[in-house]
Amino acid sequence: MKKILFAFVLIAGIWACDKDDPDNEGAPLERLTGTGEKKWRLTKAIAYSSGAEVDLIHNSANRCLGDNELTLRKEGTYLLEDTGVKCSEVDRIEDVWQFNKEPLQIKLAEISLLGRSFNNVVLDIKELKNSTFSGAINQVPTNSLNVNKIELTFSEFK
Repeated sequence: MKKILFAFVLIAGIWACDKDDPDNEGAPLERLTGTGEKKWRLTKAIAYSSGAEVDLIHNSANRCLGDNELTLRKEGTYLLEDTGVKCSEVDRIEDVWQFNKEPLQIKLAEISLLGRSFNNVVLDIKELKNSTFSGAINQVPTNSLNVNKIELTFSEFK
């Protein structure tokens, strides 16, 4: 009986802590856009190819990705800016995006990574908080890069 009571108290405590975390407050769309728009910086990008992992940000040839900024606007548009060290001749992409709750996804009309353009990109969200979100592009166009998937993490940029 004591074990059951202890397990119940432990589970209730964990649930209460997660619920009270301000980083988890608000609806998913609000976490991404705030009340109107929110700016994010790419902090992690890992490409997977034939069992190998490639860090796209900390790889010396790809240092241009770590300063890219993504602004998501509540009305359904976004701005992707290649700031600082440039990855390509395209400095900015401004287009439309969609947010799906089930499954939790962001669909971007176009993105640019490492000088290559990708259209109709779906980012399957793994984690979504007010200060960070991460997900995976699981369907990378094979004619663009020889990778199976790209995992991305963004942190709020103020």
